[in-house]
Amino acid sequence: MNDYLTAISKHEETDFLLGRKGYLSPDNERYGKHQSHITFRTIKEYAREAGASAMVEKLLADIKRILTENINAEEFSMITSYIFLCLRGYYEDRIFDALLMIDEEFRILYLHKLNQLEEKAGQRMLTADPEPTEYTDAYYLNNAKIAASMIKEKFGTSLT
Repeated sequence: MNDYLTAISKHEETDFLLGRKGYLSPDNERYGKHQSHITFRTIKEYAREAGASAMVEKLLADIKRILTENINAEEFSMITSYIFLCLRGYYEDRIFDALLMIDEEFRILYLHKLNQLEEKAGQRMLTADPEPTEYTDAYYLNNAKIAASMIKEKFGTSLT
């Protein structure tokens, strides 16, 4: 059974998407950190099984729920990666025949979580800030902001 489908059946979508419990997809180059692009392969398989429309609807609902939970900057960056990968799959790779639609509710949740994490990190960051060199909250928030900027630039979709 597909891991995303397994997670859905166990109500463990958050754990699956964020690499918690038995859902970690580590990459040796990243010191065992969860790699959202590896997990996204399973999401693509789910789209083939359930259909792209069902996948984008489920993924967006899962991400909205996660944005209301207590997540850290690294997990926020993962969420942004999933959005990027899903939009790229539609616009560039043409592997999905359904578009992940970012609605106003999502934008409010995303911006609120970004502001909350920036306050927790003790700083407001701009995408032009130099990239931090270690895995800190600043590093992950900078990655998320760069990805959000790329999403807007490449796909015309604003996350905030």
